[in-house]
Amino acid sequence: MQRFRDMPIKWKLTVIILVTSGTALLVASACFLTYDQLSFRKAMQGKVQTLARVIGENSTAAVSFGDSEVATRHLAALEQEPNVLSATLRDRRNNVVGSYVRDGNALGACPKNEEWTDVAYERGVLCVWEPVILEGDLIGSLCIGYSLRAVRLRLASHTTVVLLILLASLAVAWILADRLQAQVSEPILHLTTTADRVSREKDFTLRARGESKDELGTLVKGFNSMLDQIHAHEVELRHYQDRLRD
Repeated sequence: MQRFRDMPIKWKLTVIILVTSGTALLVASACFLTYDQLSFRKAMQGKVQTLARVIGENSTAAVSFGDSEVATRHLAALEQEPNVLSATLRDRRNNVVGSYVRDGNALGACPKNEEWTDVAYERGVLCVWEPVILEGDLIGSLCIGYSLRAVRLRLASHTTVVLLILLASLAVAWILADRLQAQVSEPILHLTTTADRVSREKDFTLRARGESKDELGTLVKGFNSMLDQIHAHEVELRHYQDRLRD
């Protein structure tokens, strides 16, 4: 903080503008990324639930008769969905009727769920349970394990875009701050230089330039008025000294 206090006012104004702009952009970017992730997860969850509902409706006969071959064949259609890691079809007693695991990897396999209708995120996998209903009766459930890789890739790509936009915005803010701060720093710098010359040269005829009508303009007018009074007193004192010498 002491280093900031000792900085020239030009750099103080620039730093304040950049910090304010950067903070606002960071908050806005964080809100955007959070909203995008939540909405994308919700859309993905709805997609998986719809997919599970369709597969479950087509597998009612296989679940009713406990036909594992037909159930497995229905679940094999999920291979067309690259993000589906596994699927498990169970009957009303929670016994496995058919299953599908992509590339023999059981990492995305959903755990057993007694409630049959639920959504959970486990180990980077979205697990969706949908009931299998036949003529209004619950006859089983279908569980699909969906990879969250798309969510991570979307987050990484959007974060990269946001960072690039943030850097570009800060660069523009730097250019604008460098030009706009001169409207404040240059009158103050000129006033400081004039005060220093008056102090060193004892020349009370010097005047600071001030054309604005803001607080800086008032300060410059007050400084010049003070010099006018000092100069008037100095002239009067010289006249008095001359009269004493005479």
